[in-house]
Amino acid sequence: MKRIVISLFSIVVLLTMALPVMPVAADDSGTTNCTEFSAPNQTVASSSVGDPDNGWASDDHRATFNNPNDTAEYGFPDLGIPPGATIDGIEVTIEGYHTNNKNLTVALWNASNGNAYTSNTQTTAFPSASDTTQTLGGTTSKWGKTWTVADFADATFRIRVESTGGSGDALLDQVQVKVCYTITGPTNPTVTINQASGQADSTSTSPIDFDNFQ
Repeated sequence: MKRIVISLFSIVVLLTMALPVMPVAADDSGTTNCTEFSAPNQTVASSSVGDPDNGWASDDHRATFNNPNDTAEYGFPDLGIPPGATIDGIEVTIEGYHTNNKNLTVALWNASNGNAYTSNTQTTAFPSASDTTQTLGGTTSKWGKTWTVADFADATFRIRVESTGGSGDALLDQVQVKVCYTITGPTNPTVTINQASGQADSTSTSPIDFDNFQ
C-alpha cells in the first residue's frame, strides 16, 4: 500500500512540474465588445467657433458656439477595433451647457461611404446653464450607415458639432466617442501537451505511459 501511495504522489508531482501552465484565451466570437471612450486629438476644421480646441478635454475650458450653424470638426486617434470586427453601434457624449436654448447637432464622418458625414444627425437637449453630459447614439446605433474597421483608423474618424436653435450660446467642454463591435470567426486556442520529462523519451509526443512510473 505504501508503494502505491508513493507512486501516485510521484505522478502528481511529475505532471505538475512537467506540464506548463498555459493561458486559455477567452472566446469573444459572437459577443459584443466596446472600446473605451476616446477624446479628440485634433480640430480638423472650424467655422466661427470660439476656442474650438477646448472641446478636446473635460477641464471647464469650453468651445463657444454663439451663432447659428457655427461648426467644429474633431478628429480622433485610432480607436483600437480588431481587424475583421463587425461594427454594431457608435455612442457619442457631449459635455457642455447652453444659454437661451441653443444646442449642438452631431454628425459622424463615414470614410468608407464616400467620405461624407452621416445624414442621420442627433441633437443635444441641454437642460440648464450648467455642465451636463448628453449621450447620443448608442451601442446599436449606426447613424444610418454601414461601417468598417478602417473608418476608425488614426486621423480618419471625425465628429462634426454644429450649433442649432436659440439665440444664446452653446458651450462645449468635451466630445467623446466609443464604438461597439462583434468579433467574428473562431478564436478557440489549440493546446498541445507533451509527455512528462521523466519518461524515457521526453521529446516524444506519445501519450504519457503511467505504467512506467515507479
